[in-house]
Amino acid sequence: MKNEILIYVHVPSRERPDELEVPGDITAIDLIEALASIYRVPVDKERVYDYYLKMDRPKALVRGNQKLSDTGMRNGSEVWFWNE
Repeated sequence: MKNEILIYVHVPSRERPDELEVPGDITAIDLIEALASIYRVPVDKERVYDYYLKMDRPKALVRGNQKLSDTGMRNGSEVWFWNE
């Protein structure tokens, strides 16, 4: 069974969200670190647990060791970077 989720990532430097396929069995921290690396968003590695993702469809704040599949994230979810 495939466990990938197709999400739309909103990045401040871009007009439109990027469409990405991500594994559902990774944690929010894993996704935050990966997105920070891809989009060159500075992240304080010592405070990485202070960062979170704002999600729509469904609405939620996703952070820490939550697995994406456990947060309700699904195909078509929209995600924004946030911290503290």
